[in-house]
Amino acid sequence: MLDHIIKTRRSVFPAQYTGEPIPKEDILKIIESARWAPNHRKTEPWRYQILTGKALERLGNFMATSYSQTEGYKKF
Repeated sequence: MLDHIIKTRRSVFPAQYTGEPIPKEDILKIIESARWAPNHRKTEPWRYQILTGKALERLGNFMATSYSQTEGYKKF
């Protein structure tokens, strides 16, 4: 099974996104697996924050504001 998964893995790019929400159960499975990914500093398990709804919107607004302040972007 793992051999099949590795050989058939493909990247997904923004143009291929459907806009459909990913089921919470799928996200939790993915994150649980990703937490144990090895790294050179042996700092696993990694920790993640999943943002949705208003929290994701607030993060996007914060990042846009920070970017415009540091890069000198001006709104017209």
